[in-house]
Amino acid sequence: MNLLDYLNWLDANREAFPVKRATKPIPKHPGRVLREEFIDKLGMSQSDLARKLDCRFAKINEILNEKRAITPEFAIQLEALLGLPAETWVSLQAEYDLWRARQRAAG
Repeated sequence: MNLLDYLNWLDANREAFPVKRATKPIPKHPGRVLREEFIDKLGMSQSDLARKLDCRFAKINEILNEKRAITPEFAIQLEALLGLPAETWVSLQAEYDLWRARQRAAG
């Protein structure tokens, strides 16, 4: 059986061979990572973080409670304060956003 015949056979018998997709863990919102890995461990309050980053308390609260995204500009501020590269924060946000978009697309 050549490759084309095999692919046609596989297509015709698709139900006998269901595709199993690897399940990925649900990505954490970067605000949750910030809260769990930095704020809680450092014993810092939301007010402390807002003061150190010179931004509104409401913005910090929304990020830490997963109601607001981390922007590239904010990621740069976090990098300066905490040492974790801005690219990491932006990647965490992109991964979370993509997961959410897939959830919405799936219904």
